[in-house]
Amino acid sequence: ELNHENPEVEKYFLGREYDPSLPTEQQNETWKQQITTLRELSRDPQRLTALLSDPAQFEAITKDVGVFGFWSALGIKGWRADVPNCLNRRAFWKEVRSLVKGIDPEIWLVGEIWNHDPETEWLNGTEFDSVMNYKFWSWSL
Repeated sequence: ELNHENPEVEKYFLGREYDPSLPTEQQNETWKQQITTLRELSRDPQRLTALLSDPAQFEAITKDVGVFGFWSALGIKGWRADVPNCLNRRAFWKEVRSLVKGIDPEIWLVGEIWNHDPETEWLNGTEFDSVMNYKFWSWSL
């Protein structure tokens, strides 16, 4: 279980160079350069393989751009968040959305909503594009 209120956990996912309070075009140059480099690598399998095979380089880039930034810049087209409603800091999902949509507006975000949270509150355009719910999982016929 991760403590998303811990700044180090947030940095792991969002990156130490990403500022959640700024739009993509206003992010610092280090972050923008790393994202550009990853986009270029996504079109060059040989260089991408070299990056993924070099733990030091891989760790340096992921520290700068975070897990979401790294894989989104490499071309991931969607993210599924397991039980996002269980996090103590809901604003985290708004920050994730801002980051990934800033890299590629077509990236799809889906949240797996358990319990009985109203799904529509997660679909206001600031967190997820879609949600799954399991209200009927325990019903019997």
